Amino acid sequence: MFKLLWLASWYPNETDHFTGDFIQRQAKAVSRLHPLLLVFVGRHAEKNAGTAASSKNTNLPQTGDAYTAEPGLEEHILYFDAGRPGFTGNSGSLIRYFTTHFAFFRELKNKKALPDLVHVQVAMRSGMLALYLKWRYGIPYVLTEHWSGYFRRAKDNLYDRSFLTRWITKRILHNAEILLPVSDELGNQINRDWAKKHFLKIPNVVDTRLFYPAEKINDGGFRFIHISSMVYPKNTEAIIRSFAAIIREGATQKLQDVIVSGRAQGMQFMDDEIFALLQKGIVSPHEAFMKAIDKNRFKQYLPAEEAALGNAAGAVPDDEQKLPGNFVKQQRR
Repeated sequence: MFKLLWLASWYPNETDHFTGDFIQRQAKAVSRLHPLLLVFVGRHAEKNAGTAASSKNTNLPQTGDAYTAEPGLEEHILYFDAGRPGFTGNSGSLIRYFTTHFAFFRELKNKKALPDLVHVQVAMRSGMLALYLKWRYGIPYVLTEHWSGYFRRAKDNLYDRSFLTRWITKRILHNAEILLPVSDELGNQINRDWAKKHFLKIPNVVDTRLFYPAEKINDGGFRFIHISSMVYPKNTEAIIRSFAAIIREGATQKLQDVIVSGRAQGMQFMDDEIFALLQKGIVSPHEAFMKAIDKNRFKQYLPAEEAALGNAAGAVPDDEQKLPGNFVKQQRR
């Protein structure tokens, strides 16, 4: 049987349960059509540093390496200790990243289970391992790219990375059998500035021919639902601006839920964005308070006539502060 290996640069792990969750969903979808072996190597969360135990489960790992087997999908999440901060620690971390992969590849070779094709999810860093497998064993690879950093306008972009990082990324792009960007814009940008490469777009958005809204039910108000990690590319500020405009127009609105992920990979609470908008006068103290996660931070800005709103909406002493799960707000003006 044709053996397929996925090397993922981003994937849910003990440090951040949201990073690359869409890649995991893709893997599960593909595995229904063809058996798939997937490996992700990452740093231990600080609390688990030094653990060497191996656990077998169907959920995200808490300690040690993780092995998950589902029908058609064999998933290996391997960890190494990050080491000390600074150049020495970073260099050691990179070495351990490679040696952990190499040990896994040797195990595959000993079992005569080396793949026929490698699929790289995001060029850096796992693309470096695909280059190694191509050089060492002649195994071809294809590359799916999700990262917006190929655009200069991105806050975190490839133009600002080191010469070595840019050079290696170009080698990964050039040596792929085919490039599979998530949009034509991304594929064209890579060809324009980084590598002349034939590409086939595989969209990462909903196919509205298959999935479409149910018949609209008029419940007397506009309902806004946003499920997100609230990182920079999600354009949180523009979302808040738009929602504030709807409120000012007097529409009844509901903020259905806010999902906030860990901060390890640049994830952060949206409160900082809200506070900046409050200072600029773009949103009112009421709007800022109602949308914030940390109510105590915004309670002091409420007008006197709304002071009682604090405790009613969840502003409690810091030692009792809890993140709201479903928070529904309805206001008429």
